Amino acid sequence: MKRRNSKYNKSYYWEELLGREDVWKDMLVPPDKMSEPVFINACLIDKDSGLIDNNWACYPDANALLGFIKYVFLPTVSYYMINTEREDIYTPVSSFEEFLDYIKESSWEDKHQMVDFAWELDGFWDMEQQESLHSVRQFCRKFNAFWSGKEVEWSIQIFFDTYEVGGYIKELIWCEELFKEDVGLSFQQLDDFCRRFYQESVNKHFFVRFLNNCIGCLL
Repeated sequence: MKRRNSKYNKSYYWEELLGREDVWKDMLVPPDKMSEPVFINACLIDKDSGLIDNNWACYPDANALLGFIKYVFLPTVSYYMINTEREDIYTPVSSFEEFLDYIKESSWEDKHQMVDFAWELDGFWDMEQQESLHSVRQFCRKFNAFWSGKEVEWSIQIFFDTYEVGGYIKELIWCEELFKEDVGLSFQQLDDFCRRFYQESVNKHFFVRFLNNCIGCLL
């Protein structure tokens, strides 16, 4: 299908992009080129080292979302888990085949599960965009459940619009008084911020920065 030929399904695209953009905390494309924005919250909690890394990004459509998970997120998770002497988070970029070989040749106890995850995700390129979005959401829930409770806990959440993001934030930080004290906004002001994302281009950048600078440290 055409989607498999997308630039987002090319390892060299992500290799070049990683050299000039923070794909974990950015918008990837200018606001006016966002056709169907999708939000990502990717998080690592390493209980042994005390490392917590929580990032928000906004991707322009389902293809970009799939590409990020396939060529950035899953390889980052795998490299971190295989290289136990790591001191930081590193994102290796390779072809899909090389990525699978790297995992299979390792002694990582969860390598077979990660290979299964990778193949399942790759199959979403053969779906229509809307169908694949919902499949990715189910995939993320399964992926998060696998890591839940482990010493190193990875998670990735996706949101189809800012209103879902706002609802998620209010669900986790249920006390409005505490939220206002920490962030400086009421829940109503958060709702307004979510709405303005679709009305003013400049607010698209502000919203993603807000998620990383104000919300990432709270969740």
